[in-house]
Amino acid sequence: MAPGIVPGAMALFGVGLALLALLLSLFSIKEKGKCYYKATLIIVLFGVFLVNDSLRIWAQLPMPQAVRLTLYGIVLLVLVASALVAEKLVTEHHR
Repeated sequence: MAPGIVPGAMALFGVGLALLALLLSLFSIKEKGKCYYKATLIIVLFGVFLVNDSLRIWAQLPMPQAVRLTLYGIVLLVLVASALVAEKLVTEHHR
């Protein structure tokens, strides 16, 4: 989460790292279940919406609204896609 606190491009780099960590946590589902994925998801949501200088809910850094909405869209897309993949992996694992 540390890169997300630094203003500017590092905050965007922090979002990318957080989303990458979320995607990598999908690999733990087959062996450990969803506990690590859920923990990573909570940390990512906390980091993006409460800590990250560019996207946090309050006292955001100035940024064009179109860029901010695009970033929120990317975050939402990765969150939804990873949740769908996680559910698919869990159902395959329980068969």
